[in-house]
Amino acid sequence: MTDALTIAGAAGVAFIACLLGLRIARDEQRLRRARQAKDISASTDLHA
Repeated sequence: MTDALTIAGAAGVAFIACLLGLRIARDEQRLRRARQAKDISASTDLHA
């Protein structure tokens, strides 16, 4: 019984870590995209 609980606990931890990793990656992607948009607008302002 304890083996099953240990496996279930490890799977739960891995699942949560995976979700957190995906969320962090998505946030970084959003930040990168926003920064690129800012860089593009800044470069167009310089050319204008």
